[in-house]
Amino acid sequence: MMPDVGGLTPAGDVDGAAMYIDSMLKRINDAERPAGWAEEKLIVATLEDEEELFTGICTLIFLYLTWWRKGFEAAGKDVVAEIVPSVTGTLRQMTRVEPEAIPTMAAMMTAAAMGISPDRWRLRNGGWRPEDITAVQATALTLAHEINTVSDDPDAALRLIIDLIADVEDNREEP
Repeated sequence: MMPDVGGLTPAGDVDGAAMYIDSMLKRINDAERPAGWAEEKLIVATLEDEEELFTGICTLIFLYLTWWRKGFEAAGKDVVAEIVPSVTGTLRQMTRVEPEAIPTMAAMMTAAAMGISPDRWRLRNGGWRPEDITAVQATALTLAHEINTVSDDPDAALRLIIDLIADVEDNREEP
């Protein structure tokens, strides 16, 4: 497990969350679906009782958007203007994502892009609602898919997290 994200909120089970999202991406990418991956119905709202895993998925969203923000800033672009609309558009296509949760995901991604962890943002704006559970998973899944696509590497999002975890662990060991 990783330490607090920026000292703001617990990171949760980031290892487990990264493996969960990666395994879902692999199932989606391995499936032959003519309608495209956005129509996938494999997302299941099973995280209500898995708080550490859910918090880890929120941390992934924060880390993925931090990666996007740094890349966009280097290119003189705005991550909120580019990535948030793209992800929310994909969420609208997903049959398991409640339409009421999509504005919440847009706000959560905007906050994460500005350096506020999703859990901390949600805490300030009320607790997670049942319809948010699947939407948060779908948001992390979509962000990871986009990272893999832009990197032209089906393991780029997972490798990003593995490298970050390794860096954190290496820094812990140094005196």
